[in-house]
Formats: sequence, structure tokens, C-alpha cells
Amino acid sequence: MKLAGPLLVIAVLGGAVAWGLARGASDGQDGFEPPPAFTAATQPRLPTADEFAAEEARQTPKELFGHACGTCHTLAAAGTESITGPDLDRVRYTQRRVRDQIRTGSLDSAMPANLLTGRSARRVAAYVARVGGRRAR
Repeated sequence: MKLAGPLLVIAVLGGAVAWGLARGASDGQDGFEPPPAFTAATQPRLPTADEFAAEEARQTPKELFGHACGTCHTLAAAGTESITGPDLDRVRYTQRRVRDQIRTGSLDSAMPANLLTGRSARRVAAYVARVGGRRAR
């Protein structure tokens, strides 16, 4: 009697599979279709490193901060609000301190190292040093 439960489950599952295969066969299909393939025409083209750098260079420091830092940091001048990272309206950092933080990230890895690099990092560091700390205690 203990075998009746598992046998019933196997019979039901087997019947469901057979029904699905029969249904697919009646539709003129074998019951299985692979997912549609992506082609070059359906995939968006990713920007090259040079195109990405050129777009980044066109952005203002405020825009760069908003995209790279604004998710985690509050900075009124950039129009960002968050509770994750330090509120940059409440502390005043030097340009060098901001640049070093961008380069090294945080000890707990919540802020990854080199989130911005090169000229973009220097521009954002100068921006934060200039507009941050307006509500410093």
C-alpha cells in the first residue's frame, strides 16, 4: 500500500509528459522549440572603449557624479539623495581626499575601487571638494 503514492505520482507525471508530446505533435511540432537566437540585428551594439571615454568626457562633473556616485551619496548640488554612503553635504573633503577615496574604494568594499578613473575621477573630485560640505556641522 505504501507504494501506491509514488506510483500515482509517476503515472500522473508520465501522463502529463505524454499529453504534452501528443499535443505538440498534433500542432505539427515535436513539442520542443529552442529559444529564439540572438543575431547581430537584434542585439544592441555596445560602445567601444573609445566611444565610452568620449561620452564620459562630454558629461559634466555633476552628471558624472550622478551616474557613478549618486546612488550611494547625498549631494544637494548634484540632486542626489541616499542613505548608503557618507552624506557629502555634511562633510567637507579636499580634492585629494576625494580622489584617493575614488581610487581606493572603501575598506568594506561597499564602494569599489576605481569607480571612475583618470580625468573623470579628477573632475568629480574637484566638483565634490567645491560643492560638498555645505551643511557641515
